[in-house]
Amino acid sequence: MATQFAHISNAHQKFIEAQHLFFVATAAPIGRVNLSPKGMDSLRVLGPNRLIWRNLTGSGNETAGHLRAINRITLMWCGFEQQPMIIRAYGTAKTLHPRDDGFAVFNDYFPPDPGARQIYDVTVEMLQTSCGYAVPFYDFVRERGVLRKWSENQGDERIATYWHNRNQSTIDGFKTGILDDDTWCSQGPCYLRWRPWLRAGDGAAYHKQTRQVPGILNPAVNDLIKTWHRTLSVPQRIRIADAL
Repeated sequence: MATQFAHISNAHQKFIEAQHLFFVATAAPIGRVNLSPKGMDSLRVLGPNRLIWRNLTGSGNETAGHLRAINRITLMWCGFEQQPMIIRAYGTAKTLHPRDDGFAVFNDYFPPDPGARQIYDVTVEMLQTSCGYAVPFYDFVRERGVLRKWSENQGDERIATYWHNRNQSTIDGFKTGILDDDTWCSQGPCYLRWRPWLRAGDGAAYHKQTRQVPGILNPAVNDLIKTWHRTLSVPQRIRIADAL
């Protein structure tokens, strides 16, 4: 029977830390749901309602893009070797990139890896356990060394180029924030600051909010937003906005 908890207990933490594999699920308001397997000693429990996990450079960057659109995340662990149990942690997460304050401190919790791309600081709002009786037995052999070797061979400059070419958007076109260039209008990063109203299609709310911040959008941008809300669907607005 599934049981819900308000925090991670010592027994839960012991189970989590014994697993070599966990799964991360996120989704934007529209588009595809992402589910990723994670390993390589990339997670630490920091407290009863807090954990961090380090994301390494890879071909996809869905989690970062989804969290920028809607901040919700689920992590799951399965007992493959001994105790039959499944744990799911539901919550929100703050994304830290190497350029951000706090990244270096959290990165020191993990073995050095030149491919470190993000660290997610997860606030656990609810934890659920279930039996796991249908999960088969699997024996852990070893970690794969391919990704770490790839990152070491690439070096910092080529990894940055890879981020630029492959990691800036999700497969549905949501921006990931991997590069520190999220500005759109002349007054500053106004486009991303007010994107929730652009996505939601609530033009009145969007303009009500922007009027409270004088100069946040120039007249040309306001006219463009009005046109988008009159003529385009939400998916069309997202695709066009993310291309700018």
